[in-house]
Amino acid sequence: MGQAFDRDGNLLGEAEGDTRREVLKHLEKMHPAAHEIRIKALERKLLTDLSKESTVRLVEVLCNLLEQLTLDVAQISDGLLELRAAIAKPEGK
Repeated sequence: MGQAFDRDGNLLGEAEGDTRREVLKHLEKMHPAAHEIRIKALERKLLTDLSKESTVRLVEVLCNLLEQLTLDVAQISDGLLELRAAIAKPEGK
C-alpha cells in the first residue's frame, strides 16, 4: 500500500499492489505532481488477510461444534423421554 502527498502534506491518494514497484507506478501515474510518495510494507495487509482466514476457519469450527452439540442434546433428550416412559410404566405390565 502506498500514499501520495502534496507539498503541504495533504493526502492526494492511495494505491495498492502486489509489489512496492507496482504501488509506486500506480501512484506516479495517478499523481504525477506529488511531492512525496510513501510506500508501506505489505505485512499489515498480509496480517489482515490471515486474520480474515483465521476468523473464517474459527467460524467453521464453531459451526461444526454447534452441530455436534445439537446432535448430542437430541440424543440426551431421546434418552430422557425413554427413561420417563419406562418410569411411568406400572411394574409387571
